[in-house]
Parts: sequence; structure tokens; C-alpha cells
Amino acid sequence: MEIPRAIPASGAVALAVLLGGCGADSPPRECPEIALMEGFTLVVEADSVPDIPPESVALQVCQENMCRESEVRLSPGSASVDLGCSGTAPDAACSASASRDGSLVGSWPTDDFFPGPLTATVSGEAFGPFSADLAGVERTSGAGACAHTAFQTALRVGGGKLSADDAADG
Repeated sequence: MEIPRAIPASGAVALAVLLGGCGADSPPRECPEIALMEGFTLVVEADSVPDIPPESVALQVCQENMCRESEVRLSPGSASVDLGCSGTAPDAACSASASRDGSLVGSWPTDDFFPGPLTATVSGEAFGPFSADLAGVERTSGAGACAHTAFQTALRVGGGKLSADDAADG
């Protein structure tokens, strides 16, 4: 029986493919296609929603002598309800559900603003106006080579006032 002295061509290709991913100069792994929306998110808490909820509101934002306004379409908001897990093992199946909570949510995708002081006003038919001086912020999603940073400022109307949504920071 004769022992082959060379690796067949198909074996050499397979070996090159396997070893090609092991070196320092191998291509980086792909990042997930998840990115942050640039702009503003808005939550109108249930205590601030009028008896006849608006379908949209006007959001005006001013920063460094530049003002922009957009109509923000509103949709019913919800809260997450924990439905528990099937066990305590790390691979146990867990579930949750969404339950409408009387709030309204919307967003304004825009790249016209940057981190720093701004003034925002939210108003609509039989709603507001609610105004506040706030800080526009950047948020980061992902880590390492997959980190994505964008201007994303969360606004909240609740208790009769407009504020930055600090809960969105965590």
C-alpha cells in the first residue's frame, strides 16, 4: 500500500480555509444589523393623555439659534409583563407579554441635532404646550468593534411637565 506524499488539492483548500480564520489578520466577525435611531423618542404618560387622545403632536426643538419642528405620530404604549420561566437552569425558557398602559409613544428620526443644551416644546390640539430646557445626549449600543453611537434623546411628558426620560439611560 502506497502512502500519498502530497495533500490532494481539495484537502489543501479545506486546510487553508480552516486555518485562514485563525490568524491575527483574519477578517473581523460581522456585527448584528442593530443600530440606534438618531433623533428623539417621546412618551406621553397615561396621567398626561387627554380624554380624547391626540393622534399626533408637534415637537419643536431649538439648539444654538436653530429651530426645527416635526409632527410626531403617536401610538398606544405598553408595559412589559413578566410571565416567568420554565425553571431555574441557565437554558430555561422565559417569556413576557406586553400590556397597554394608557401611555402614548412616538419618535422623530432626525440628524439635525447634537449633544448639548436644547429647548423642546410638545403641543397638540387640546394638549400642552409642554416646554423644557434639556440636554441632548448620545447613546451607545453594542461593544468593541460593533459599538454604534448616535444622538438619541428620550423625552417624557408626565405629571404635567416635559422632561428628559432618565429611564432610557439604563
